[in-house]
This record gives sequence, C-alpha cells and structure tokens, in this order.
Amino acid sequence: MRALEQRFPQVAQQFEPKHLGLILWAYATLQLPAGDALRELAPRVEALAHAFRGLSVFQAMWAYGELRVMPEESVDRAWAALERRALALVALASEKDGGFEARHLSLLLRAFANLARTLDENLLHGIHERLRASAGSLSAGVLCDVMGTLASSDTP
Repeated sequence: MRALEQRFPQVAQQFEPKHLGLILWAYATLQLPAGDALRELAPRVEALAHAFRGLSVFQAMWAYGELRVMPEESVDRAWAALERRALALVALASEKDGGFEARHLSLLLRAFANLARTLDENLLHGIHERLRASAGSLSAGVLCDVMGTLASSDTP
C-alpha cells in the first residue's frame, strides 16, 4: 500500500471527485492508517469539493468520520468544503440528480457523530427533510442506522 501512496503526490492533480471519494472510502473500509494519504489528498478534495456528486461527498465524509482523523488544518478545510457541498446537494431528489440516497444521509450523520462535529443547522434541516420525505420507503437497515446514530450523538 505504501508504494501506491507514494504515487499520490505525482498524480494528485489528475484525481477527479469520484476518485477521491473512492480512495478515502477504501482507506476507511479497509481500516488502514490514512494520516499521510489524507494530508496528501486534502488540498485536491478542497479544490474539487464544488464538483463532487452525492455519492463521492458521502464516501469522503463517511471515510473521514470512520477514520476519525481531523487534526490537520488542510484536512479540516477539505471537510468544510465537503460540508458546504453536502448542503448544496441535500435538497436534490436522488443520486441520479447528483444528490444523496437516504442510506447515505444516515451514514453522513454518523460521520458527524464520529468526529463529534456539529452539523450546520441548514444541513441538519435538509437531512431531516429528506429523511422525512422518504420515511415511508426507508429500509429497516436505514431506519436502524438513522435511529442508532441519532441516539448515540448530540444530533437532535
């Protein structure tokens, strides 16, 4: 893995949002130490946050939450840029429109909870509205994820 990570600085400017989201998601899913990779990728994430679609925003924010890594200023700026993008996307009807699926919203809440970060009030409202609108079609798993996340965090 280290050999792949050493290639990041050389190709970082070629990464698109979907690549960045997937790389971060892979680190979190595989539970790999990601400190150096997050620092290397953070400037690119920040620069491209405006172009991320729902799935990539979810993957990146979920990964940051699962990895519980936020001390670096560059990583914090990348998170803030993704949070602004999430706010813009949360009102979209579906992933095909560039927005989030309901299951992604529940895991997005968990990312905030894992990092003990306070959600922007508008983002929280948007997530609640989307979840309320899709409440009748939420699967049992998504419903449990949402309820469990809300119960284990300071999120109202």
